[in-house]
Parts: sequence; structure tokens; C-alpha cells
Amino acid sequence: MFERILIATDGSKNAKKAATTGIDLAKLSSGKVLIVYVADIAKCISSAGLTPPFGGISPGAIDDIAASLMDAGEKATLEVEGLAKESGVKSERLVV
Repeated sequence: MFERILIATDGSKNAKKAATTGIDLAKLSSGKVLIVYVADIAKCISSAGLTPPFGGISPGAIDDIAASLMDAGEKATLEVEGLAKESGVKSERLVV
């Protein structure tokens, strides 16, 4: 049925529920899952009103935000990877 299922996560409760469904489908079809987290730095900065002309942001602060988002992505994808392992489903993780 499905050889590979893409599971996008943001670390939320709803994402975990969706991941569980994706993992269940992969298990039923003997497939594997690709777990993805997108660290949307631009969205994070703009939603805080930090882009010019609204105040700007220093390059160091951008690096800090990026590092924080990447860490959150690692945590979120590792959690889903753990769920997949518990279910006996092969998985790959990607944080971009």
C-alpha cells in the first residue's frame, strides 16, 4: 500500500496524534516514515515584528533564533522517531 509516509511535525500534541496515525499506516503496509520539521526562521522573525522597518534584528539574534528552532526540530523529530521504533517501523529524520 504505502512504501514511505511523510510525517511533518512541530512537536505539538496534534502533530503527535497525526504522527501516530502515519506510523500506524506505515506498520500496516510494511512501509517506513520520513519525519520532517521545518525551522521557519523568517516566519518566526516576522511574526515578532522584528523585520525592517519595524525594528530590525541583529545577525547574532538571527543565529540564536535559528539554533533554537533547530533544537526544537531535533527534539520533535526524535520524539516521533521513538514512537516509530516502539511500533517497529523504520524511520528517517530531517530538520531543515
